[in-house]
Amino acid sequence: MSERIIVEPYLMAVLSSRLYSIGIEMTNTMIRSARSLLMSICRDLSTAICDRNGEVISLPPCIPVHVANMGLTTVPCFDHPEGIQKGDLFLTNSPYYGNTHHADYTYIAPVFYNDELMFFTAAKGHQADCGNSIPSTYHSTARDLYEEGAIDWPCIKVQKDYQDVHDIIKIAKMRIRVPEQWYGDYLAGVGAARIGERRLMQLCEEYGGELIKNFCDAYQEYGEKRMIEEIGKFPKGEWDYVIKHDPIPDVLPEGVRIYIKCSIDPEEGYITIDLRENEDSLPCGLNLCEATTLASARTGVLNRISPDVPHNEGAMKRIRVLMNEGNVIGKAKHPYSSSVATTNVADRLISGVQALFNQITDERGMAEGGAVQCPAVSVISGLDWRRNNEPYVNQLFCGMTGGPGAKNHDGWVTYQYP
Repeated sequence: MSERIIVEPYLMAVLSSRLYSIGIEMTNTMIRSARSLLMSICRDLSTAICDRNGEVISLPPCIPVHVANMGLTTVPCFDHPEGIQKGDLFLTNSPYYGNTHHADYTYIAPVFYNDELMFFTAAKGHQADCGNSIPSTYHSTARDLYEEGAIDWPCIKVQKDYQDVHDIIKIAKMRIRVPEQWYGDYLAGVGAARIGERRLMQLCEEYGGELIKNFCDAYQEYGEKRMIEEIGKFPKGEWDYVIKHDPIPDVLPEGVRIYIKCSIDPEEGYITIDLRENEDSLPCGLNLCEATTLASARTGVLNRISPDVPHNEGAMKRIRVLMNEGNVIGKAKHPYSSSVATTNVADRLISGVQALFNQITDERGMAEGGAVQCPAVSVISGLDWRRNNEPYVNQLFCGMTGGPGAKNHDGWVTYQYP
């Protein structure tokens, strides 16, 4: 057995920066080539790089609820009956298979070097239309998956040998109200995943496969070490917090009560967020799923942790999230709907975890933030009389509510999603 290559600190800094820049290039590819307003202007999209084990290793600036769970989204690729080959591209939007909700199409490309799997690139974009029974990707009143109406892609291959699987594209276009707009956004996601693939192959060619694998392992270990150091600064103990989603007539007449328990063990280096004492799934589209529950709890913690901790799986796995299947805060149980799983209840959960930190320390807590989905964020749809009554579906982001206060700050001016 060959000895493990030692990755010097300067080289770790260089390589982690290279991964970060590749992620930014992937993101810019999506922004500049997407066709819908939702992705090209509103930038409701995220990218990530995962290591050969499918675990997040690098995140550019992105939407936390999209990517603080990307390892969970990538894992189903390993279970595909055809295996993983060079030139494959996986598509998933299933909240039952590690994705966030049906509107977020995630494209995952395996990266090979010398016939060995080295990385995965992932590009996630919120679709303007995903085939819902109503012309909106937010179906809060859907009693189940079937009333929601979206196509559920449970981590399927949409490309093989770098070529589209045309049957899949045909099915998607038939179920989308704006098929050409959808296909433009599809190409943007494919382009982002493939540009990341090319850049990572070049990186492996430049440094060699063994060094890159050793770097990935070392960088995950470094992220874990830094997170343990951060957790060591907190007191040991247990705390809890209750936050509530407001009632919605005919959907949530009583609202949703969210109960959060947090325990910190600075000696062992773990923060545990326990969400198991919450109510059962509801007959509406506001249920969270495993990916959004995991990401929301992690995000609430990471927003109160030093920003120089690497945002990789090594660090994030030190935040344990306990949940049940079949709870409104937990793992989605088929066929309950999670159509609105990335915003309303997820926003309250993140805000609750952040506010809970007020009990732990005077330095790290925050007030509760304003609601994410305010009236200035709207879905518009109809027929365009200028284009022979061609259908259109899109989303506008005209403004957001104010952000929460924190130590030394009355509020967060640029706050959008927590």
